[in-house]
Amino acid sequence: MCEDPEVTAHFAVFLARHTSQRANDRSNSGHLRKHELHDELIKNSVERLGRYVEIPSDAEREGLREILRELESVNDEYESIPYGMVRIIQDRNVLIVEDAVRCVLSPYSAPSQAYHLARDYAERYDPRYGTGLIPESAPLVMDIVDFWCDYYSIDRDDL
Repeated sequence: MCEDPEVTAHFAVFLARHTSQRANDRSNSGHLRKHELHDELIKNSVERLGRYVEIPSDAEREGLREILRELESVNDEYESIPYGMVRIIQDRNVLIVEDAVRCVLSPYSAPSQAYHLARDYAERYDPRYGTGLIPESAPLVMDIVDFWCDYYSIDRDDL
């Protein structure tokens, strides 16, 4: 589904916008004030990402590369484990937007980047279920379904 880099870019923007909206809702609810700077970074990143996908330019591409570095710096803590290094994720929403920017900036690896983006977007953790697609993931999976139904002009009720 993500073989075409242009379609993948629109998919990435779609998920990034949904993530930005969730981050904005989180900020407006008064919860997790420590993430306010992250939420502003997410908002700015999604705006730039959308502009670039609509009207690509070398200047916007360079700007996205800078934003990618900023996004990566939020989750830049690593821990050594017996078989290598593990990245510690401080803010999942920032990670999702980082994935979306990487998707757009790497058109040749778009299918694999889109898979990582969708996985990071939909997977959740709950001690009752573990990590993966759990009941809390259902609305997020439906966001993904909505994008593809819209893209292929399929009525979701027909599924």
